[in-house]
This record gives sequence, C-alpha cells and structure tokens, in this order.
Amino acid sequence: GIAFSRAVVDTQVSFAFTPDFSNHLALLNATQDTITLRFGQWLSPATRYVVRLASAVTGENGSLFIPENDSIVLYTQALEQEPNNKRYLADTMSSVINGIVSPANDTDFFAVADAAVKSVAVTSVDARADFGILYRDSIVLESPGVDLNTIRVSIPDSAPVPFFIFVYSRLKHDGERYEVRINR
Repeated sequence: GIAFSRAVVDTQVSFAFTPDFSNHLALLNATQDTITLRFGQWLSPATRYVVRLASAVTGENGSLFIPENDSIVLYTQALEQEPNNKRYLADTMSSVINGIVSPANDTDFFAVADAAVKSVAVTSVDARADFGILYRDSIVLESPGVDLNTIRVSIPDSAPVPFFIFVYSRLKHDGERYEVRINR
C-alpha cells in the first residue's frame, strides 16, 4: 500500500501514472492513512512507472499533500509472451518472468540456456500453479503445486542446457498468475 505520513480527510484519492495507466482503483483503509491500488489489468511489462497524486489531497489539520512534491517509482518485470505453450515456442528466461495460466489447459514453457543457474523459484500469486523442469526429453521434477508460496528447486551443475521450466494448472483453473525466477 501507499502510506501517508498522516490521515487524509479526502475520501476520494486518485493517482496519475506516467506512462499513462488509468485502469486502477485506489482504496483508502479504515484509518485513512494508507491506499491500496487495485489494477484492472496487467501493467505493461518491463516498464518504469512514476505514480503521483492526480490532485492535491487534504490531510489532517488542513495540511496538503501536493502531487508535484511526492511520487513513487515502480518497475514492472517481464511478462510471458504467447504463444509459449510448446517447448519449441518457449520464452527465454534471463532472470524473472511473470505469467498467467490461461486458458485453464494452458502450459507455459520457458527456456534456460545459462549453465550458471543454481536454482529456480516459482511463486503462485493468487491461486495454485504447478510446474516442472524438463532436461532434454525427460521430466526431472514436477511440483506438488505452489499454494500462494514459493517453491525453490536446486539445479545441479550437471544439468544440460538448455533446460525448460513449464508451468500449468493441474486443477485446470483459468487465470492463475505466477512468477518464475532463476538464480545464479
């Protein structure tokens, strides 16, 4: 959330994004000192955003929060590129990539060609994502599922490159968001 140094009096607080992104909702908490932003769609991948108040906001005792004085900078990470539902269509991994299992029978493949990779971590964002690792033509690992947690798997020095990470929904849920991270 975005925390104010003191409670705000205004109940309608809006934000301006650069580059422009208007598909969001700002929700003020009960003590009126923190805002949570909810997004109606994904932000553009691999993008730097500057977030400012759209207009001045009145705080306790009549003080003002001025848009020109404060901003937040956030960076988004790469998003999978469809189609990547076959090994030969795999997205290339360099560090972190986010994805969505959609439709429910989707499988997303990611190729890792760096022999220095020591581990793979998969985090399920809001549902249950399953994943596996494929060396050449053999599946060497399939997860029991990632329930809103991160599962980290070590990659042996002897692993052939490229190897592939695949993410899917064993329960066939549509819209499961996840993050895949490789660590050197």
